[in-house]
Amino acid sequence: MAMIFHEPELRPRERFSLLEAAMQRYPDDFPSTESARIFLNQVVAPASVRWVYKGNGKTGTSSTKRFLFELEFGVPLSTQVNLPYDINPDAAAHRLASANVFRELSNIPAGLTVLDSALRLTTVRNPISRATSAFLYLCAAADQRHIWLSDDRLRMNALVGFDWERDIRTPQGMEKFLDYIQIMIENLGEDAINRHWRPQVTSVKPKVLRPHLVGKTEDMETFYRAIAERLDTRLPDSWVVPKANKNASGFDPKTLLSAEALSRIEVIYARDFEEFGY
Repeated sequence: MAMIFHEPELRPRERFSLLEAAMQRYPDDFPSTESARIFLNQVVAPASVRWVYKGNGKTGTSSTKRFLFELEFGVPLSTQVNLPYDINPDAAAHRLASANVFRELSNIPAGLTVLDSALRLTTVRNPISRATSAFLYLCAAADQRHIWLSDDRLRMNALVGFDWERDIRTPQGMEKFLDYIQIMIENLGEDAINRHWRPQVTSVKPKVLRPHLVGKTEDMETFYRAIAERLDTRLPDSWVVPKANKNASGFDPKTLLSAEALSRIEVIYARDFEEFGY
């Protein structure tokens, strides 16, 4: 029978020791305990610790967590959750760790040992479509006047003169959004910016994660079937690729991509194009 986590979460001192150990092992990637915390908080494992998944914003993380839940427990994730502070329509997939169904590596005593021994997984996406998806996600939050991403909307208003009445879902708005990302990187560093548009190399940290399998959002079925094969788990004949948090607005993201926007994306996400073969 598959299990969930019943053990108490790590106490603050234990968690700090784990973060310090991560810093010592990967000093180039983790210059502070905070940078180690950000990374390890986004790597989840089941109680079987046979795999770990490093989330990477706007790359099918909701669908992947749904798939991993079904693979681990043999049933689809059917729980429905609405969160007033989140616009994600598939909040249930992201509550699995807080429910102790999965657990973050920052909350597992031997978190680094688990990272070494488990099947290591992550997902990536073409930087162009990921950047437009992130911008549309930000615009959706603005449409609802939602607190979600409101700090970024306020900063964009101040730093790049983003007009939240005229620039939403426009090419000039996309350019301003990319200018905002560049400004924030230059002032705070890549680790500190929002995970939905943080460069993927910074989120995934390939030298730390050392992924065995990297799923591309453009072909998730191949990725999911490869995971099942590596874990020696047979998918049922009725299995279909889970698709969660899918944009159903009908808006064509390609209309956002001016030559200037494409040039900015090439600069900001240059390492992503190279590392992940886009």
